[in-house]
Amino acid sequence: MININKKIILTLMLGIIMISLVSATDLPTGKQDSNITLIQYCPTCTYVTLSSITYPDNSLQILDENMTKSGSTFSYNFSDTSQLGDYIYFIEGDKDSVKQGETLDFQITPSGSVLDISGSIVFFVIFLIIFAALIGCVYGLNNALVAEWQIFYICTTYLLTFSIFFISWLFSTYYLWQTPIIASIFWILWLVSAICFFPVIIILGSYLLKKQAEFLMAENYGKQGYSSEDSLSMASST
Repeated sequence: MININKKIILTLMLGIIMISLVSATDLPTGKQDSNITLIQYCPTCTYVTLSSITYPDNSLQILDENMTKSGSTFSYNFSDTSQLGDYIYFIEGDKDSVKQGETLDFQITPSGSVLDISGSIVFFVIFLIIFAALIGCVYGLNNALVAEWQIFYICTTYLLTFSIFFISWLFSTYYLWQTPIIASIFWILWLVSAICFFPVIIILGSYLLKKQAEFLMAENYGKQGYSSEDSLSMASST
């Protein structure tokens, strides 16, 4: 029988669920590779100039382009939105006949990747189902006495863990794109678990089958009158 520390599994699952809690942002947002209209309200301005913009990778572009005036509102249609993250732009205008500047920002998010309540519920339900199945497999593994069942529960537990890594990578790629290191970690875990699946199962399966055979042989020696120590020693040396 293999003893599994359930506290480790619970900690891992709770950590993944906590990662999925995304805080809302108050920044104006636009979609990747789509135009976003920058708007500035200034009743006393005769002009407003978009002076420069800093991209999420900290590169700076000097524009010095006038924003379009419509009444008291000035607007500029910005189209270079291939990068994801926060953009910072600097504008200048003659507010109250005095040249003044202001720094503003906006955010570009992945196209079609807005996490709403329904999306949160879907991901939570998926994690809950996998978590329940994983706990069931751990329980079955801890209570399985036959090597074949132990191998079955190990394979199922491995596949469920593999699924958790994949879903976490998918979630973090689309919804936690501001912290790409999280997606990278889950992608590496998913890739390593995929590569190691068959080697791990073969090694563990062979080991469990060997132990099962030794147990049966030791049991047979015990029936022949040998002590438990001698029975185990002879079975392991066979």
